[in-house]
Amino acid sequence: MIFLREDIRSIFDLQKTYDMLNKKYFKNELKKYPLAWMRSSKTLGVCEAKVVVQGKEIIRLSKIERIKISNFYELTYEQFEAIMAHEMIHALLLQRGILNDYGGTHGLEFTKEMDKLRKMGIPVTKTEDPMELAVSSHVKGKTVYGITFVSGTTSLVQFFSKESEAEKAAEYYKSRRYKDIQTFVTNNPKVSSSFRIFKSFDVARRSGSYRVTPEVDKLITGK
Repeated sequence: MIFLREDIRSIFDLQKTYDMLNKKYFKNELKKYPLAWMRSSKTLGVCEAKVVVQGKEIIRLSKIERIKISNFYELTYEQFEAIMAHEMIHALLLQRGILNDYGGTHGLEFTKEMDKLRKMGIPVTKTEDPMELAVSSHVKGKTVYGITFVSGTTSLVQFFSKESEAEKAAEYYKSRRYKDIQTFVTNNPKVSSSFRIFKSFDVARRSGSYRVTPEVDKLITGK
């Protein structure tokens, strides 16, 4: 399995892949929709559409706007193809008037189409954790200063754009007798793109902190 470390926009062709999948696996049922790249660390692909909502229920499709694929991560062609196919399933169901599988859900109709593609050799999944993927080398992370501390039994973290604000946070939490206070610095692109980076401690103190889950700890420590 070969991962492409350069910007995948120069390697993978959105339109050619869409057309190939549409012809080979979707029997050309899908209409032509705009395709675009995005630089998202939180989602690998998205089918953007305008829908009419009544309460919590989607009652009518207004327009399928575009399919977007993230170039934030290193991907094999097989992964790229599967992400495109995933979003094409969403477009297909919307086009058919099946609206209850849109908006992040992957219900019965989505599962049926996904299983068809998997039997034909396209490894489509309902979800994929981007945190397990390596960031593409063309994505440069910003320097982020952080502080971790323990409140009660909960480990928390805050991120700052300035070292002086992280130090101010450390002094504050020390004065309030929080435990295990540690500061750190990171250039990990996943940090700067996945979390809110505060410009000042005053704003951070009012806004709250992130829990240090095993996934967050891995991003902070790089281990």
